[in-house]
Amino acid sequence: MLNSGVVAWVRINAITTEHWWKTFKALKNTKGLRGVMLATAEHATDIDRTASELPAGTPIIALIESALGVHNAVEIASAIGTFRIAFGSRRLPPRYRFQRHPHGARLCALATRDRFNFGRYSRPY
Repeated sequence: MLNSGVVAWVRINAITTEHWWKTFKALKNTKGLRGVMLATAEHATDIDRTASELPAGTPIIALIESALGVHNAVEIASAIGTFRIAFGSRRLPPRYRFQRHPHGARLCALATRDRFNFGRYSRPY
């Protein structure tokens, strides 16, 4: 589909899964890849390894969906291949008692390398 003129972002499974590598095999030589969203990013090396398998300059959105990812968010945001970071709205709120934004956005917040934006979530207390 990506070779038929369609341009799209592709979600990639966590680097710790077997599906991570399978995704790259499927994306090999595609022309319409706009960028990727890497699920469950927990370390800057997750971004580095992902970037090494993509065409140079392909944007990577790191999905932070675990406590370890939150702990390493600055490191992840600082990785050379990181285009943006996003905080996963399905896993983080129940685990850490965040309230969902009323608009129900799937990504809690987007942030650039040098600025975190937690504005879409608020603590209930």
